[in-house]
Amino acid sequence: MELAKQIKQGREQLGWSQSKLAEQLHVARQSVSKWENDQTYPDLEKLLEMSDLFGVTVDSMLRSDRTYQEVVVEQSLTNAEHSWINPKDIPSAETEQHVAHYAMIQITLLALILAVLTVLVLLMV
Repeated sequence: MELAKQIKQGREQLGWSQSKLAEQLHVARQSVSKWENDQTYPDLEKLLEMSDLFGVTVDSMLRSDRTYQEVVVEQSLTNAEHSWINPKDIPSAETEQHVAHYAMIQITLLALILAVLTVLVLLMV
């Protein structure tokens, strides 16, 4: 299922309007509308908040939408100079395949950090 459909389905299961979800996430209602209509994607922070609200994992939300995965990889490559692993600094990263590989490593590192944070939160409860 596409991320847009998951957001709408999760919101509807809670019985919330777009305005209510927007209020909970501290965004404009128009942002929620754009997410649900597949016009834009939420940032990682909002995705984390929604996964908690909807009772699903971020992983399940991300893996269900191939286009979103491609956007994340593209943004990782675009912002590579501000990231932990800069493909420009790696001589073998000249091919598209190598660059994509390093972007996936970045995504994996973020997923690992999220998992550790989740465990820490659960231990605090």
